[in-house]
Amino acid sequence: MALFHWIGRVIAGAWRLAVAAFFGVVTLFGASLDFALGIVAQLYDRFDAGFAELAAESRERRAAKGRVAAPAE
Repeated sequence: MALFHWIGRVIAGAWRLAVAAFFGVVTLFGASLDFALGIVAQLYDRFDAGFAELAAESRERRAAKGRVAAPAE
């Protein structure tokens, strides 16, 4: 009978370990996804700033040439 209790405790411990591992994997995935989204947002902001600078330069060149430029937003 003690053997059955021991086997039951081992199974319960393994189940707790599996649940803890699952939550750990989900947490790690969430953190890595958050990190990746942060990197993408930072790169997008950098790209957007560069693109806005190019658009402003283009407007200045068109105004210097006397052409009508698109309005700045």
